[in-house]
Amino acid sequence: MIIQEGHKKFLYNEKDELQKFGNPYMELTFNYDPLTYWGIPDAKYLEDQQLAVNEVRTLQMNTRRASLLRFIYDSNIMTDDEIEKLLTEDVACAIKADGDVDKGVKIFQPYVAPDFDMNVEAIRKDAREISGLSRNQVGEFEGGRRTATESQIVQMASQIRISERKDMVADLLVDIVEKYNQYMFSEYNVQQVEDIIGPDGVRYWVNFTYEQIKSKYAFRVDPESGMPVSSETRKQEAVMVAQYIHNSPLIQMALQPR
Repeated sequence: MIIQEGHKKFLYNEKDELQKFGNPYMELTFNYDPLTYWGIPDAKYLEDQQLAVNEVRTLQMNTRRASLLRFIYDSNIMTDDEIEKLLTEDVACAIKADGDVDKGVKIFQPYVAPDFDMNVEAIRKDAREISGLSRNQVGEFEGGRRTATESQIVQMASQIRISERKDMVADLLVDIVEKYNQYMFSEYNVQQVEDIIGPDGVRYWVNFTYEQIKSKYAFRVDPESGMPVSSETRKQEAVMVAQYIHNSPLIQMALQPR
């Protein structure tokens, strides 16, 4: 039902079919906040690093702009018209100077230190440590030789964090399916007929109603089955299946002509 303060009647006072088995929604929160209902997004943990990167990039941009080529000239030696020739796009030009050229123009260009890029890389490293992902796992190439054991240790450590979230998503899917099954079973208002295989291996036709099959069924979701598989992995799995079929005595017996 829906009511409003100051209103004498219900705005909505009918039975909500979606609330027969509780609230019609499920919530999933990876990072719980003890102070509010809403969880803490992953971006919040990386906010300080992102602000630091923005600040370093802004300083680098301002420094790069300030380091553009500049020069000071003596107006007694070079006129304004001759200075304009220095600013043109002409490949070759002749500039007239009335005096010592070395004293007429003084060029200066500030130095842009490479520390900005080093600072950005250090901040990115902090962000990767917070998120629990290495350079390779975020799609970047990381140089240096690594043994198979070292790579396996890194992969196992990374899967600890990812697997925890996979399990949370799997539990959420199970809860959703269980609730929707209750909705569907509650709408069975006619008798159903299905053929089943009995314990003796014989097919039987049975009839049933909603009340007879009303129950809370157990489901299982394997989050690992949803991982992306490369074409090379699929080929290896296909070869393993073919070898199993070729060497399995049960399959060979089934393929023999009767």
